[in-house]
Amino acid sequence: WDESKFITLFLPPDLAWLEDYEFLKQNGIMPNGSKLIEDLGRRISWEITSEYGFNNRIGRTLEKTGCSIAFVDRELLKQTVVKTIDFLQNEFGGLQRLDKATLLQVITGLLIQLKSKGGIDHTALASYVKNWGNGFPLRFSHPYMPAFLTKKRGTRFDSLISIGSTKTWYQQWLEKNLGVLLPSIAQFAEPIFDKLLSTLTETGVLVVHEVEGQQVWAIDPNALYISRDPIQYRCTKCGHNSTSAREESDSCRDMNCLRFNCNGHYIEDNKPNDYYGKLYSTGDVERLFAQEHTGLLDRNTRDDIEQRFKRAPQDRQPADPNLLSCTPTLEMGIDIGDLSSILLCSVPPAPANYLQRVGRAGRRDGNSLAVT
Repeated sequence: WDESKFITLFLPPDLAWLEDYEFLKQNGIMPNGSKLIEDLGRRISWEITSEYGFNNRIGRTLEKTGCSIAFVDRELLKQTVVKTIDFLQNEFGGLQRLDKATLLQVITGLLIQLKSKGGIDHTALASYVKNWGNGFPLRFSHPYMPAFLTKKRGTRFDSLISIGSTKTWYQQWLEKNLGVLLPSIAQFAEPIFDKLLSTLTETGVLVVHEVEGQQVWAIDPNALYISRDPIQYRCTKCGHNSTSAREESDSCRDMNCLRFNCNGHYIEDNKPNDYYGKLYSTGDVERLFAQEHTGLLDRNTRDDIEQRFKRAPQDRQPADPNLLSCTPTLEMGIDIGDLSSILLCSVPPAPANYLQRVGRAGRRDGNSLAVT
C-alpha cells in the first residue's frame, strides 16, 4: 500500500484531528514534510506491544481467540538454564536434583507473568519507568498500565520480594515449583532471583533500567517471537485459563497454575475454532469512514459528500466515505451506483417513503439488502 491508504486505514480515531490527516482527506496526498507516517508507526508499535503484553488477556484478544501469541525465544531461555543450573545445584542444598526441564518451566512461567503484566520494554514508557509508573500521562496512577519488575516496594510496579510473612507472586512461584526439592526455599528467594534475572539480562531476554539506584526489569522486545499456533490451557483446580505458543508447550503443559494461591496445574483445553480468531486470521481489514448527510449542510458540502461516496472502487480517494448517516435528504432522486445496503432507523411514515428510501440500493444490478 502507499502511504495514503496505510494512514487512512490504520490511523486511530483519537488522531483524526491532526492537520496533516485533514489535508490528506481533502487532497488525496500527504503535505510536504509531514511526519504523520512516522507518528503512526510509533503508535502502531505501541498498540502491538500492548496487544501482546498487558492487554493480552482482556477481551477478544489475539491470544484469547487462539489467533497468535508472543513468546520468548526458547534458545535464549535454554542458554539461561545452562548458565544458571550449576550455580543453583551447588549453592543451595536440596537443589542438587534440580533438572533443566524444571528450571526452564520456572523461567517460562516467570516470563509469562511478567509479559501479561505488561513488563515489555518500549521507548514510549521511558518517562513512565522513571516515575515508577505514576503520573502517566495524567497526574494519577493507572491500574491498567504496564507493571515492570523491581525489588523496590511500595511502587506501581510488581515487587519481587516482600517483607514479613506476605509473599509476592514471584516468591510463591518459586515455592510452587522448587519447594518440593527445597522446603526452605523462601529463605533463598532473593539470591536465586538475583542469579536468574542477571543471567536473563546477560542472555538478552531482559533489559534492566536504573531508577533512583534501584533496578527495574522488563522483557526485551527483541527476544520475543510471534506464534500463530497458540495452545489453550485450563487449571485442573481453579479453572484458570492460560495460553502458550506451541513452541513452548514442553514447559507449559502440566505447568503449575499461574494464579496466586492455587496449587493446580494446567491441562490442554483447546476449544473449537473461535469466531473472532477466524475473523482476525483472514487479514481482511476494512475501515468505515462515516459522514452525515443532512439538510443542515450547505449544497456544495452535500454534493461533495455524495460524489465522494459514489466513486467507483478504482477511483476512490483516501478516507472517502463508505457509510452515510442520512435524514430524508437522500430519499429520492439520487443514484448511488453500486450501493447495496440500506438500514432504516425507523419505519417510514408511508409506503411511498419506504419504497423511495430502500430504492437507493441495488440500482445497478437489482440486488440489495434493506433492514428496517
